[in-house]
Amino acid sequence: MRRYVPYLILATMAILAGLATVWSWNQSRADHRSVGIIATCTSHVAHEPTQLMAACADANAYLTSLHWMDWGDATAYASGVGRWNDCVPNCAAGHWRSEPIEAWAWDLKKGLYTRLQSSDPRFFNDYVVAPYPPALG
Repeated sequence: MRRYVPYLILATMAILAGLATVWSWNQSRADHRSVGIIATCTSHVAHEPTQLMAACADANAYLTSLHWMDWGDATAYASGVGRWNDCVPNCAAGHWRSEPIEAWAWDLKKGLYTRLQSSDPRFFNDYVVAPYPPALG
């Protein structure tokens, strides 16, 4: 009986590896178009949005030209451009600035990403994505 123990261990490991492969394959075949994010400053669901507003009140900061990777996975990553008004000497007379930026969305719940962050905290710093305006209740 002792001589079969290594074979039983190998067989168990092979079965577990096969199950993990099937599970991973099924996840990768999921329809990533069904995953969304509430477009910031709205109540609309967006799928791989190319633009996200960071300043709802005056639209003086936003991310644009976003290109997403791993959309539909636990964390989705985007690269794009961050644009903002420096508001110097004031917002009406300010100058528009831009820089390359990275962003990521995570915390997938019921098919929606609920958290958003960017490489520059002026835009999104652990932002909780929720419909706007909030539901009255």
